[in-house]
Amino acid sequence: MKRFIKGDDAVSPIIAMMLLLVIVTSTIGGIYAVGIPKIELAEDRAQLQNMRNSFSVLQGDIKEVVQSPSTMGQEKVSKMMMDRGSLYIYPTSVENGTGYIQYSTGDQMVAYENGAVFQKITYEDYSEMVSDPMMYIVFDDNNITHINFHQITINGSSIGSVGGSSTQRIRLERGDVSNPVEAQLDEVTFELESVFHRGWEDYFDKMLTDAGLVDGYGYTINAVDDDVTLRIIGNSTDAGVNDIYLYYVNTDVKVEI
Repeated sequence: MKRFIKGDDAVSPIIAMMLLLVIVTSTIGGIYAVGIPKIELAEDRAQLQNMRNSFSVLQGDIKEVVQSPSTMGQEKVSKMMMDRGSLYIYPTSVENGTGYIQYSTGDQMVAYENGAVFQKITYEDYSEMVSDPMMYIVFDDNNITHINFHQITINGSSIGSVGGSSTQRIRLERGDVSNPVEAQLDEVTFELESVFHRGWEDYFDKMLTDAGLVDGYGYTINAVDDDVTLRIIGNSTDAGVNDIYLYYVNTDVKVEI
C-alpha cells in the first residue's frame, strides 16, 4: 500500500498530456491572434487589387459608351466580381459635383469619378489617382496651351448600393451630350467639388508641370475641403493675349446596379 501511494508510474503520462494541451492551446491562440488577421489582411489586399482592376475595366466601358458614334441611348453592361465589401452609386442629383461610383471594404475605397479612378482610405484626406481622366493639356512650340477636357457626369434616380459576394452587373446608358465649347482664351478656371480633391490636385499639378507650365505663374491650384479650383493662365507675359485653346464637352451617363 505504501508503494502504491508513493508510486510515480502515472505521473509522467499526466504531465505529458498537460504539456501537450498547453502547446496545442498556445498554438491555436497564436493562429487566432497572428495568423488569421494576416490571412484576412492578405485577402483584403487581394480583393482591393481585384477591384482596382475591375474599376479600370469599368472606366474603359464608360469611355466606350461615351465615345460611341450615336448621340445618346448607347448602352453597355459592365460586370464586377465582388468577394466582399459594398458597391455604391452616388449620382450627381444626390451628391454635389459630377457624381461617382464607389466600392468600399473596411477602411479602403476605390471609386470612379469624372473619368478617373481613385483609391482612398476612408478616414484620410489623401487620395491616389489610379487611372487618368479624359483630359489632356499640352504646350506647343508656339507658346500655345491646348486644353481638352471631356467631363463625365454620373446620373441616376437615387443612391444604389449592393453588398456581399457576387458578380454585379452595372448598366451604363449614355444620356445628354452638351454642345462642345471651343474657345481661344487668355485664362481658364475649372472648379471641382470632390471627396478625392487631393488626388485631383496632384494630377493637375503633375500634368501642368509636364506640359511646361510653372506653378504660380502659368497656373494655380487651390484645394480647400472638398473644393478644387484650377486656374490656368498660360505662358504669355502680355495681358489679354489669348494663348489658350480650350475644348470642353460634358456627357451624362446613367448608371444602375
